[in-house]
Amino acid sequence: MALETLVQSPWWIRSNVRGTPRVRLFCFPMAGSAASLFGGWAAALPEGVELYALQMPGRENRMRETPIRNLADAVEGIVAAYESLQLSDDLPTYFFGYSLGGLLTFETARALRRAGKRLPKRLLIAATPAPDSDRSRIPKIHHLPDPELITMLRSFQGTPDA
Repeated sequence: MALETLVQSPWWIRSNVRGTPRVRLFCFPMAGSAASLFGGWAAALPEGVELYALQMPGRENRMRETPIRNLADAVEGIVAAYESLQLSDDLPTYFFGYSLGGLLTFETARALRRAGKRLPKRLLIAATPAPDSDRSRIPKIHHLPDPELITMLRSFQGTPDA
């Protein structure tokens, strides 16, 4: 199933829907990733799921744009792009975020709530702690020397050796 950039917003890449749309799923990728992370999902999801994948500036087809470097600006851009889609309210909407995408998902929903906008039916968040969790338990690895950082990343078993 191919993903297509929406004319209204370069921020959202939409999948071709199999059958009549019954549900909308907005997917927020992890840091450093892009909409293509969800490219294979459309074919694997049940018929009738309309999938939208977030494409941040500086990624894939938006490579020439300046990447966003702070959360507030990212959420502001995501909310504006989401609203620009002018979607009807007839379908239940879900947000899914993975890792940093989970934080973006949560903060986007909060911004929509503050603005009195329609909220997603559910937030589905993976690979990130809850906002109210004790983040002091999360190891800080960004300051490690390269050899130790590489060892730590390998221990997560999610980064190829290359």
